Amino acid sequence: MTTPDEIAAGVDAALAKLAGPAPRAHTNVIAMRPASDDVVAKYVAKAVQAECDRIVTAPMGDQNNTINRAAFSLGQLVAVAALTEDEARAQLLAAAVAGNHPERRAQESIASGLTAGMRLPRTPWPPVSHRDDTAELHRLIAPDDGQSIDWSDTDEPPAEDDEPSTQQSAPLPGRLPEEFWNARPLFAHIRQAAHAKACSGDVAFYSFLARLSGMLSHNIRAETGVGTRASLNVFAAVVGPPGAGKSTGASVARSLMLPPDDDFRDGLPIGSGEGIAEVFMGTVEEETGETRKGKGGTETPVTRKVRRQVRHNAFFYADEGETLAKLSERNGSTLPETLRRAAVGEALGQTNATEERTRYIPEASYSLGLLVGFQPSSAGPVLADSSTGTPQRFLWGWAIDPTIPDEPPLWPGAFVHHAGLKRPDEPVDVTFPKDICQQLRREHLAKARGEVEVAELDAHAPLMRVKLAALLALLDDRMHVSQEDWDLAGVIWASSCAVRNALVERALRDAAAERQRQDEAKVLQEVRAHEAKGDVDRAIARVARFIARKASEDKDGITYSALNRAMASRDRPVLRKALDYAEVQEWVSTHGDRIFAEAG
Repeated sequence: MTTPDEIAAGVDAALAKLAGPAPRAHTNVIAMRPASDDVVAKYVAKAVQAECDRIVTAPMGDQNNTINRAAFSLGQLVAVAALTEDEARAQLLAAAVAGNHPERRAQESIASGLTAGMRLPRTPWPPVSHRDDTAELHRLIAPDDGQSIDWSDTDEPPAEDDEPSTQQSAPLPGRLPEEFWNARPLFAHIRQAAHAKACSGDVAFYSFLARLSGMLSHNIRAETGVGTRASLNVFAAVVGPPGAGKSTGASVARSLMLPPDDDFRDGLPIGSGEGIAEVFMGTVEEETGETRKGKGGTETPVTRKVRRQVRHNAFFYADEGETLAKLSERNGSTLPETLRRAAVGEALGQTNATEERTRYIPEASYSLGLLVGFQPSSAGPVLADSSTGTPQRFLWGWAIDPTIPDEPPLWPGAFVHHAGLKRPDEPVDVTFPKDICQQLRREHLAKARGEVEVAELDAHAPLMRVKLAALLALLDDRMHVSQEDWDLAGVIWASSCAVRNALVERALRDAAAERQRQDEAKVLQEVRAHEAKGDVDRAIARVARFIARKASEDKDGITYSALNRAMASRDRPVLRKALDYAEVQEWVSTHGDRIFAEAG
């Protein structure tokens, strides 16, 4: 944040101007002229210091995010050669160490933030004044040579609007590439179905995967030899502005893949962690082991109603990710932890004193898919929760698809046979080639031994790729993953990461812009407070001169009551202070109730 010294410096500069004999004219037109070299140097130094201060004072739990945001901001300055990458890295790391942040983790966050910032150079550069709503502030604290600058330390490009633009926009990073769609007829089938409904192919594909994962038999899992058998549960997040077709994608996936005849819960809304576990629960009749004798000596087993898991498959859909985030923020909410456990197939629910409130869904006893729609601005809070592991468990895709044709293609029809219809009675493994298993083991051992440190957002990359490869094999009616499955899973994961990273960069820009607005507001508030005090001081001096003039009009002086009557009503509140001021300046003297002008 802007330091008190920086605020004071801005205020001092403003007051110096206010004290001048002739303040320059102020209009709403802001000069768009670059700052001089010495002003730029001060700008850069202040930007570096402000970001380092943020790091040093970062609260526990927000340290990595703060370091990453600071590195992003300085990375933008590196991109315009305002400072070198080594200088920025050294300053950021020194601040992290001073703030008692773990050095290795800080280095990772710094590297990530600098890389992202260097891809988005600070604009305009050199800095210029460009905000109409802060023209007054910039006028007051601009250099005396008349140049107009934007002094703030985080002059980011304006955040993107969620509304569609009529101008040509830059390609979105992370859309599934054309070669992916051409790799298999099934992929082309899904995209054709999406385009037939004027929907993004990516949205339909990610929706299809998430729904399939919830429909699969819980007995089908992936086996790589690393850890336990992997759940194939998939969580997908589709991102786009309102009306971009996020919900249409979910509808396309539903039409393409009809559910099995068993008790599959389809398209359920998200409510609470307890509610997710409750979906799999029900009431059944259970024999007690006792019998009841009837007429003729017949015996009937005695039963009782008990609550237990009665179903194994569910697909959840949340149209607005912001609602999901708000539910997670509720005090005592179990939703975030439940989602994290469900993504990897761990046990769900909770045990209570009463049987009626007990919900327990064992590990490997259920399949669950989740699709969430986000607007670009609402994805930031979820991505910022990387320390808990929530965003790492999602696939990320765009709802925008420039390849949707003007003329709709024919609807290709639903899949009559698909992997979601299989219902094996015993556990069945999707297996992997030996070289892929060895690769996964090497990567896992390197992390377990501390030989490598993986970025938080990439912590689940191997597992996500295993899930994707297994699902691709199942869609091709195979129980063994091929090298092509593995490679295509890599394409999907790389595309997801590109979308995710673009959203992280947007969140960083938005956060930097918000810090800029807050910093400017602080300085402007201080300036206005001092201006108000200056206005009062000038009013006192003006009224004091009026008192001296009135006292000099009569050699017998003027009474206080007469002076009060002669004064404008707006000046009466400062009469006493003005009289004291006039006496201190030796313009007048008081004797009893009369005020006399001093000679000279």
